[in-house]
Amino acid sequence: MIQGFSINSTYSILIKIEYVNEDGTQNAMVGSQLGIRLCNDSKINIEEIQRLHNTTGLRTLKILEKYHVHSINYIQMLYVEKKFLPWTNN
Repeated sequence: MIQGFSINSTYSILIKIEYVNEDGTQNAMVGSQLGIRLCNDSKINIEEIQRLHNTTGLRTLKILEKYHVHSINYIQMLYVEKKFLPWTNN
């Protein structure tokens, strides 16, 4: 997924999982949006990717425990490039 990202761009990522528990097949968002920004410094990029990976893993574990998950059918990562919107002053 990250191979398609552009340098010096910021991305907002949502993570969704489909899992099975005693109530059957369920879907859940794995926490709030995550931000990642890739730059020209490969060391910083590695740290950003590791942070994204670690946060995703911890949030997924919380879902597994909270909803007594038996198995995960899939993990879906949705991303959008955040661009400056002149009318929002950000």
